[in-house]
Amino acid sequence: MSGFIVLVVALLGSFQGSYSSFLEGDVSVCGYAGVDSVCQQELREQVRTTMHIPLAEDVRVEKLRRYGFPDPIYQAQLSYPSAADASAAGHTVLEVRASGAAVVTVKVNG
Repeated sequence: MSGFIVLVVALLGSFQGSYSSFLEGDVSVCGYAGVDSVCQQELREQVRTTMHIPLAEDVRVEKLRRYGFPDPIYQAQLSYPSAADASAAGHTVLEVRASGAAVVTVKVNG
């Protein structure tokens, strides 16, 4: 039974794509995909074009949300390689992970 639970958690973490949720709106994620993956490249481009945020190629988009009607709000959870990189980009760091990666959340009106 515990093996099944581990498998389900692993599969949920590796989900790549988009889904709609009543609570979260339209969500796009890349699961555990690395920064060089096609999924990450596409999500970074979405953040650049919809939110007008310049992102370096080493920034990982963990989640991109679109919610609200009639005026949508875009929210991106970004992972920078370090807190210094996030601060240099003008963001407030919410969390620093054991790997040194810094997580920030950015929100803009559409």
